[in-house]
Amino acid sequence: MCRLAVVLLVLLNVASGCSVSPLRPPSPNGSEYIVSKAGGFLFVPGGGVVYGTAFALTRLMDRPVYAVALFENPESGAPLLRVAVTIEPGNSEFQVKSPRLNVLTNNRLYTVSLSIYWDDAHTQLLGVHQQQVLFSVPPDLELRIEREYSVRIL
Repeated sequence: MCRLAVVLLVLLNVASGCSVSPLRPPSPNGSEYIVSKAGGFLFVPGGGVVYGTAFALTRLMDRPVYAVALFENPESGAPLLRVAVTIEPGNSEFQVKSPRLNVLTNNRLYTVSLSIYWDDAHTQLLGVHQQQVLFSVPPDLELRIEREYSVRIL
């Protein structure tokens, strides 16, 4: 199922290159402790649409570090979407997915902010990282995506 979601993401990103959007997917950002590896929106059958992001630490840690991702909420006036993950010692790459999204605006950049901490209580900040992610699908696919993935596209 995960493989299907990734294939759909790749196909939709390729198809979006043919859209009339003047926006291009942003380049991956790097910061002192984190490098963005990938970012986009995953279309998961039965699971809707979520942000899908992948990051790498710029150095291996000898103890766990704790990441908190804040995803821009596409719903007007709604709070940020928060997801916390633990990065185990020796792991350099990790992924973070948002909760299911209910609405997205086509041809728009959204921001993901990632903070990493030394402690599980998230009080000892190690570093902060930001990455923009583009949502762009061809206009002729909007209604199909809305029906199949239970998301409203503005």
